[in-house]
Amino acid sequence: YLEAHGTGTSLGDPIEIEGIKGAFKELYKDKGTQLPKDKRTTIGSVKTNVGHLEAAAGITGLIKVLLSMEHQLLPGNVHLQAQNSYIDLENTPFELQRETTSWAPKEDQPRIAGVSSFGSGGANAHVVIEEYRDKSGIKKKVLKLKGPFIIPLSARNEERLKEVVWNLANYLDDSLKSEQVQLQDLAYSLQVGRAVMECRLAMVVDDLEALKVQLGVYQQGKKERFFVGNIKKDHSDFVLKGKAGEAYLREALANKEGESLAQLWVKGVEIDWNVLYEEGQKPNKIRLPKYPFARERYWIPAQDNERVTHVLKKSRWLHPLLHENTSDLSEQKYASVFNGKETFLSDHQVQGEKVLPGVAYLEMAREVGERSLHQPITQLKDITWLSPIRVNGMAHSIQVSVFEAGEGLGYEVYSLPAAEESLNGKEDEEVIHCRGQLITKVQ
Repeated sequence: YLEAHGTGTSLGDPIEIEGIKGAFKELYKDKGTQLPKDKRTTIGSVKTNVGHLEAAAGITGLIKVLLSMEHQLLPGNVHLQAQNSYIDLENTPFELQRETTSWAPKEDQPRIAGVSSFGSGGANAHVVIEEYRDKSGIKKKVLKLKGPFIIPLSARNEERLKEVVWNLANYLDDSLKSEQVQLQDLAYSLQVGRAVMECRLAMVVDDLEALKVQLGVYQQGKKERFFVGNIKKDHSDFVLKGKAGEAYLREALANKEGESLAQLWVKGVEIDWNVLYEEGQKPNKIRLPKYPFARERYWIPAQDNERVTHVLKKSRWLHPLLHENTSDLSEQKYASVFNGKETFLSDHQVQGEKVLPGVAYLEMAREVGERSLHQPITQLKDITWLSPIRVNGMAHSIQVSVFEAGEGLGYEVYSLPAAEESLNGKEDEEVIHCRGQLITKVQ
């Protein structure tokens, strides 16, 4: 099977296929044979399932191949209805993987796949994956070793260790029902097939039922029938070093003293578990529950609704200082609402009050003039400053209007009175803050 990079473009895919054909032709030529014409290799791409993944594309293709080998299935290419007319697979050993099929190699050969990944960032790689097959030809013996057996479990902290125990207990529930696991294989796999972490739990048992009972005792919070320790937090005075310490460990290993070894291990002593098994009598490694990593999130904190709403509104603004066109038949005008959080207000304070800078009035007037006349404003004159705009504590609505005046346009920046003034019967009075004239040519 070939897991293609699969750009999904009308030109990119044919180029990749031609590269594959050329590479295989060279391989067969090196072996002194012709490129076979019978269909023996299918081509697919995980991009038909998940799209382009940029830097993750190559590893995703690799994961797909490994899962395909595990389940002995070749997934079909999603949405493949018509083959690209530029792709020519006639007289080649290749065909597109159209439907999901079983992956059953001929003559009991191992499953082999190639994975391609070509990225614009410089990635240019092809790897070949072959499933593991025992090539010794020796059928593995079903060993019956004498117990008891040491079951070592570890995790980063106590919370994760509880999850390790929980997962193993669930695994045993299924395994005991189907009788698919042997205690010796389980113990050996945990001893030599797991990273050793600081929070540790060790049990010494003779059979799977006893192990299940001890796991249940631990889950109940009781501290009996097993050994626990944390090599970073306990700060135990126990030290095993020097010739006496080496002799003690060597004696415990030679006599397979399970409880002694379990106690040493939870206290941080490094143990070579393989010494417990004679040559040719080592159990098999088996698949066991994986480490339960903590599901911690490291995403950027989500913005609150007020912030999101503000961003959405901002995306529709005409200008940072002009938010919308509110013109009607009686007046050409634009409106803005400032809440005091704007940088040109929060960074411009006079005696503790947020005051709109003078240049902001001029920029608002210029922008309104150009939008109204569709010509550049080249001059502002006869500018009169009447009342500053203060935005403190509540949103403030500002209006900018333009009208014909002499050689250009006149403008006024005004607002309705504040709430306390409206209570005094002044709700119809406009407060003019700045006025002047806009010119479209140099005088």
